[in-house]
Amino acid sequence: MKDTWNIQNRARGDDLRAIATELKLCDPVAAVLCNRGLRTPEQARSFLLAEDCFHDPFLLADMDSAVLRLKQAVDSGEKIAVYGDYDVDGVTSTALLCRYLSQHTKNTSYYIPSRHNEGYGLNCTAVRRLAEDGVTLIITVDCGITATAEVELATSLGIDTIITDHHTCSDKLPPAVAVVNSHREDCDYPFRGLAGVGVAFKLACAYEWRYVTPNHSYEEVTLKMLERYGEFVATGTIADMMPMIGENRCLVRHGLRTLEDTKNHGFAALIEACGGKDKGVSSTTISFGMAPRINAAGRMDNAGRAVELFLTDTPYNATTIATELCDLNQKRQAEEGKVLELVRKEISADDISQQEIIIAGGEGWHQGVIGIVASKIVEQYGLPCVIISLNNGIGSGSARSVGGLDMVDALRHCSDLLVAFGGHSGAAGLTIEEENIAPFRAKMQEYIAESTDDSLPAPGVDIEYICSPQEISLVCAKQLRDLEPHGPGNPQPLFLTQNMRVAEVVALSGGKHTKLQLYAGNAVVAALCFGTSPASLGLLPGDEVNVVYNMEVNRFGSTTSVQLIVRDIAPAAVTEINITAEQEEYTAVTGGCGIREEHIPTRQDFASVYQKLRLIGDTQGGLYSLRILSHSVFGDAEHSGYIKTRIALDVFAEIGLISVTEKNTDSVEITLCQVSMKADLESSEILRKIRELCTQTS
Repeated sequence: MKDTWNIQNRARGDDLRAIATELKLCDPVAAVLCNRGLRTPEQARSFLLAEDCFHDPFLLADMDSAVLRLKQAVDSGEKIAVYGDYDVDGVTSTALLCRYLSQHTKNTSYYIPSRHNEGYGLNCTAVRRLAEDGVTLIITVDCGITATAEVELATSLGIDTIITDHHTCSDKLPPAVAVVNSHREDCDYPFRGLAGVGVAFKLACAYEWRYVTPNHSYEEVTLKMLERYGEFVATGTIADMMPMIGENRCLVRHGLRTLEDTKNHGFAALIEACGGKDKGVSSTTISFGMAPRINAAGRMDNAGRAVELFLTDTPYNATTIATELCDLNQKRQAEEGKVLELVRKEISADDISQQEIIIAGGEGWHQGVIGIVASKIVEQYGLPCVIISLNNGIGSGSARSVGGLDMVDALRHCSDLLVAFGGHSGAAGLTIEEENIAPFRAKMQEYIAESTDDSLPAPGVDIEYICSPQEISLVCAKQLRDLEPHGPGNPQPLFLTQNMRVAEVVALSGGKHTKLQLYAGNAVVAALCFGTSPASLGLLPGDEVNVVYNMEVNRFGSTTSVQLIVRDIAPAAVTEINITAEQEEYTAVTGGCGIREEHIPTRQDFASVYQKLRLIGDTQGGLYSLRILSHSVFGDAEHSGYIKTRIALDVFAEIGLISVTEKNTDSVEITLCQVSMKADLESSEILRKIRELCTQTS
């Protein structure tokens, strides 16, 4: 489970001391602030308070034209269609603008294309359908920046288009009435990192300021609008992994407060469905609880259902839809698991050690999950990744980057091989003909290989501060919450504590997860290892470990405590020595060196090991830690218990009682075999040889 650990060293001692002393902060918190580039108590205080840094919405290019055309449509009763994307950013953008426009006109509808039948963005079929419905103004949200042909078609059909988007612009902008995107080269807006929902929110703020409350300042208007729509902005911005700095930090901070006491039935039902009502709402709640469920609608069915969740005015409907989204998310997880397994098999068949990027594809892979699979492959292998779903010779792909690689630039380099592409520097989509996948793979490899070596980050995890066990406290965990919201540019801080002693190892959810009880000074703190079984960890009470973790506040009923969310863990030096010594002694003994009578399992020992195999297999599956297994059978029997266990397993495998697959030096996959007759231990050549060796050395 061990990655490379990169210790940050940007926290100068005098800066840390000044910030910690004046703001009354724990040293770990002050160190994180220094690592964010904050050098004085004043800068740190401003960051912690997320002091409002809202910008004038009319600094966005074409905003004047956008609100003027929208005002004309409202005043004349035109039919307006909000056209969104099927991800969380698109759904929240669509719902926000529909809710806002419903205060000013009854002629607003929305349209979100089907991921599976129409694909991303504005399309000609949808434009014709909207024209037939009498729509005369389309407002795109979170899409449209490359839709030149579609906008031209709309114009020919008597429809004006306002584009609001935040994706990378092409050299030529669509001929719309207005193109509102902070990434335009001619745009003077001070902050480029708005999400699609952020741009849509700015459109609503601009309209509100100019035509509804012109006597207020734009800061006052923004704050008032955040009270009404802040939860949309926070959810879409966090889910789309926008940089959590500058204006985004202010918008999301206010939005999270709105979400804590939301009046929107849809958000309330979704928070309840995620189990977040009693635990509070944070960026983590959105990223790992709410966002996957919202996304599931577009991935597995129709994103319109998620929009309806946020537009409904009845708690009953909200609860019904939230339940549907949870069910869809479970289906998404199952489908994701299938594709992920296929991709890993394809990767394992290739030598990726010399590759610059992983590109994998398959016929009929579910388009709704390939983006998530790409992200997981990037996380596992530390390489950029493209996953392609093929259907009748046409591939739809999702691309994910790492570090400084601009994925859109990389795809642009290969544009001659692509039907279409677009997105962000970190995540993009593409369409490709199947026959072009092989040359596309080669060209991408070449492009990344020719990039400068320092364009990609060093692999591993970045650790903000080395905490002593005494610095792990509820006070520190509470102070760390003021660093929220987290995201790119302001990641959730990782800490390292060395030589923590294990008090207890507890299997959770049938061994899918593990809870460690670790000594932190005179206290014991819970450390949760999600997705990691006790067998994978191979730890015993008394072991010492080095732990990389997030420090959090845990609420359980009326009790609050500090808990650690483990991101990486490794045995400390003293434990590593003990583990190695056990393994080396087993190798020596079975090789005939130093074998003694106490190393040879008795018939009762064989029975005890086999019974324990059955018990653990029934409760936690087939993955076993050799150390944990030997300890559970023989207790603290020094190395002899470990050696007996290993020999017993060797004999069982030889005579056909079990099959064993080694996972690493300590964990093994064991399957108990069906046997028709009683196994004869005395038929084992391994056992006979060990007994002979013991006789020779005695």
